[in-house]
Amino acid sequence: RKEFGNALISNYRLFVIFKAINNGWIADFTNQRQYKYYPWFIVSASGFAFRHSFCDFPLSTTALGARLCTDTSEKALYIAKQFEQDWKNILL
Repeated sequence: RKEFGNALISNYRLFVIFKAINNGWIADFTNQRQYKYYPWFIVSASGFAFRHSFCDFPLSTTALGARLCTDTSEKALYIAKQFEQDWKNILL
């Protein structure tokens, strides 16, 4: 459907971006000792903004999919800031 077009395209773009930036690193969700970082955003009355990079390792929960995480906070920060419009398309 047309209403999902931008979100689907942005989701695909972020899959490709994460794959390229991860340079072969693949999250192992059976390994609780492996840190997995993903961008964290906040939506408020004043707008949409990147909040910080978040790491979750004791258990695995996701709202966007396991492909959208990386092995360092710096990579997650870079992707959040450089591709903010794609995140908006998916999250809003």
